[in-house]
Amino acid sequence: MVIDPVSHRRIDVPPDRRAVTLAAWLRDRPGITAVCRDGSATYADRRAGGGAGQ
Repeated sequence: MVIDPVSHRRIDVPPDRRAVTLAAWLRDRPGITAVCRDGSATYADRRAGGGAGQ
């Protein structure tokens, strides 16, 4: 689940937690400038896929 960290509103529910899915999701949303993640190692490996910093 992807949540806006400021409003705490749900933005999207990706179909899985794979790095390739997250990378594609970020590419489709070039306005995202930062990523806050849970403890998932998958997201840690791919967080900067679209240039967004953690």
